[in-house]
Amino acid sequence: MAEIAISAISLALAIFGTVEALYQKHNDGSTNVTVRRTEVWLKEIQMVLRDAEDQIEGASNQLQQSVKDVEYIAYEIEDALSEFVLNVHGNRGLSRKVHDMIPFLPRNEVKNAARNLSSKISHIMGEKKESVDKLVTMLRQISSSSRRIHTWPHQVLAEGDEIVGFKTREDELVKQLAPDDARLTILIAGPGGSGKSTVVQNVYRSDRIRRREEGSGPFGCYAWVHVLNMEVEMLLLKMLREFEAQRQEAYPETPTTVLQEEDDSKEKLALLLQRDRFLVVLDNVWSRDDLERIVSALPKGLPGSKIIITTRNSDVTSVAPDYIHDLSSGLSSEEAQELFCKKAFQASDGQLPHILEEWAQKILKRCEGMPLPISAIGNLLAKKPQTPVQWKRLHDRLRYEICRHGSDLSVISRNLQPSYRDLPSHLKSCFLYFSMFPEDYSISRERLIRLWVAEGFVGPQEGEPKEKAAGEFLDELFKRNLVVASTRDVDGRRVRRCRVLHLVREINISRQNSFLTVLERNYNPSADSIRRLSLNNGPVEKIRGMTSGIRTLLVFGHATSLSELEMILKTGKYLSVLDLQGVALKEFPEHVLGLTLLKYLSLKKTQIKTVPQSIKKLVYLETLDVRHTSVSYLPNEIWKLEMLRHLLVFCKDGGSGGVVLSASNLGALSSIQTLSLIKVETTSEIRTALEMLAGLSKLGLTDLKREDGEQLCGSIQKMQDLSKLDVRAISKDEYLDLDHMTFPLVAPLYLQRLYLEGQLERGRS
Repeated sequence: MAEIAISAISLALAIFGTVEALYQKHNDGSTNVTVRRTEVWLKEIQMVLRDAEDQIEGASNQLQQSVKDVEYIAYEIEDALSEFVLNVHGNRGLSRKVHDMIPFLPRNEVKNAARNLSSKISHIMGEKKESVDKLVTMLRQISSSSRRIHTWPHQVLAEGDEIVGFKTREDELVKQLAPDDARLTILIAGPGGSGKSTVVQNVYRSDRIRRREEGSGPFGCYAWVHVLNMEVEMLLLKMLREFEAQRQEAYPETPTTVLQEEDDSKEKLALLLQRDRFLVVLDNVWSRDDLERIVSALPKGLPGSKIIITTRNSDVTSVAPDYIHDLSSGLSSEEAQELFCKKAFQASDGQLPHILEEWAQKILKRCEGMPLPISAIGNLLAKKPQTPVQWKRLHDRLRYEICRHGSDLSVISRNLQPSYRDLPSHLKSCFLYFSMFPEDYSISRERLIRLWVAEGFVGPQEGEPKEKAAGEFLDELFKRNLVVASTRDVDGRRVRRCRVLHLVREINISRQNSFLTVLERNYNPSADSIRRLSLNNGPVEKIRGMTSGIRTLLVFGHATSLSELEMILKTGKYLSVLDLQGVALKEFPEHVLGLTLLKYLSLKKTQIKTVPQSIKKLVYLETLDVRHTSVSYLPNEIWKLEMLRHLLVFCKDGGSGGVVLSASNLGALSSIQTLSLIKVETTSEIRTALEMLAGLSKLGLTDLKREDGEQLCGSIQKMQDLSKLDVRAISKDEYLDLDHMTFPLVAPLYLQRLYLEGQLERGRS
C-alpha cells in the first residue's frame, strides 16, 4: 500500500527538475513559488511514509484509504507538471511542419502556462492538503512510538513421513552434523515455500541426531529459534530456557542457583554450555545485521558445536558459511509429481488417473517445483470431484484462489508476502515490474535495467550512472531469491536473462492494480485509470477511455491490431516508456513523434525501414532501440537528442548488421553510454567522435579495416568505463589490428565482454 504512494511521489518529484529548468529558461531565471512549495511538501510526505511503511501495512482501513488518497494526489500533480512541459514544448495539436518551426511557446505563453500550472496544483491540493497533513501527523506518531515487529506466517510443509524429495538433502545435512571438533555454520537458503524449515526440522527431530540416551547423539544441548526480527536478548532468553531444561534433566547436579545469580543471558549461556556441544537452528533469518548480532552473542561452546541458518536471503551472512544448501531450484519434475499425487490422491495411494494427467501437468508447471504450492493445491484437489472439468476450473482460477482471503490456497500468498514486505520501497517497484512481462517470459538484464531507469525507479546517483545502481537493485532481488535466473554468462556469475516464478507473478498482478495493469486473454482490468499497461493479446476494447493518463506501454504477442495500438498512442500524451518489440509495424509510427515526454522507445524486431528526421522532437529520449529492423541509416537529427543514453541499432538485411550514422557531431551526445552497432565509413570522423565519448560503457563498430586499428585503439584506451566491446572487420578476410594499446595499459580495465570478428595476427614480441 504505502510503497505505491511512495513510488507515485518519486515519479512526480522526478518531473519537478524539468519543470523548474524550463520555467527558469523562459522567465529570466526566476522560480515558481507554488511549484517549489509543492515539491518540498511531497518530499516531506514521502519521508514520513517511508518511516511508517511497516505500520501502515496492518493499519485501519481509514488510514490505508488516506494513504491511497496521497497516491492519487501525486498522480494528479504529476499530470499537471507533465501538461506544463508539453505546453512549453508547443505540443498544441499543431501540424508537424509548424511544430518543427516553433518548438517552444513564446515567452508570454510560457508565463500563462506557468500560471495555469500554479492554479491546477492549488486546486489539487485544495481541501486535500489539510487531510493529508493530518495523515502526516498521525504517521509520525505511529512511526515514533512503534518499532518494527513482524507477525509473518511460518509454514512447515508436513510431517516427516509425508515429505517427498528431501531425503538426499537430509542425508547430506546429517553427515555435516556428525561428531567432530569443528564448529560449523550451515546455511539453508531458498524462496518462500521451498521447504527449508521442513528439511531442517526432519533432521533436527530425527533419532540420528537426538539419541543422547544411547550415548551416540553428537550434541548435549539443542535449540530451535524462529528468528524473524526478535530482539537478541529475547532470542537468547528463549534459547537459554531450552538449553537449561535439557541440562538440568541430563545433569541434575548442576546448581540452578548459579544460573539464577547471573543477570545476563549471554553469561548464563556461557556457563551452561561450557561442558557440551550444542546445535542451534536459527530459523527464518532475514537480515545480515540480525544474524551477526545473534551469532556474536552466542558462546563458542565445546568444539563441534553447530549452527544451522534458514533464510530467504542468500547474502545474509557476512562470512561464508561452511556449507550451503540452495533450495531455489525446487523439486525435480518426478519429485514434484510424486508429492502432488500423494496429496491429491490420498484415498488411492497416490495413483494418478490417466484422464487427469494433462491438467496435473499444467498445474505442476505453474508450481515450478515449489513444495508448498504443490502440497496446498494437492490437498485442495483431494476434496474436490476428480474430473477434468473441476481441475481445469481450478487451474484457470489459481490467481483468484491464491489471493482470495480465507481460501484454502491463500497460504501460498501469505507465505510469499513476507519476502515482498521485507523489501525497501524502491525494490518493491522493481520487483512488481516483473509482472509486466508474460508468464515464462525471460527478460534481458540490460533491457530491464534500461526500463527501470526510464520508469524513474532509480534516483540520482552520485559519481556513477543510474544503470549501475539498477544492476545492483537486480542483484539484490536475486540474493533474496525473488527472481529466477534463466541464463547466465559463461562463468556462471552474471545473470543475463531472468524472470519471476509463475505464482509470484499472479500474486503481484492481483496485489497492485494502480501500479500496473496486465491485459491478457480472459482477464478484465479492474483499475479505473491506467498508468502502466502490459498488453499481451488482451481485449483492447475493455480499456477504452482508461488510457489518458498512461505512462508506460509494453506490447507482447501478435493479436494487437495497429488500429488498437493507434488508439492508445493517440490518447497517451504522457507516455514515457513505449516498448513495441516484435509488433508487426512496417513504418515508424507517426503518433510516436508527438510523444514529447518519451524516454524509452523500442521498435526492436519490427519491420520499419527508416527513422524520420523529426525524431529530434523526442528531446527527453534516453533509449532508442531499433535492432533487428531494416533501418540501415540514422538521420543527423539524432545529434539533437542530447539526453540519449543508449543507441542500439542492427540492420537485419544482410551485410555486417551495422547502421550508418554520420559521426561529424556525435560528440553532442554527451550522456551516451551504449553505442552499437555503428557502421564505420570515415575513420577519422569516428576517431574524433569517440574521443569525445569517453564515458561509453558499451561500444559496437563494424566494417573496420586494418588501417583503422591504430586510431581505434587510441580512442578505446580513453574509455575508462568500457565494459563491452564489439569490433567487426569489413569482411571475414580483413585483419583487425588491435596491437596499438600503449603501455602501461590504462584502459579498458573493466572490460567484461569482448567480441571480435575478423582475422587476427600473432601479437608482436
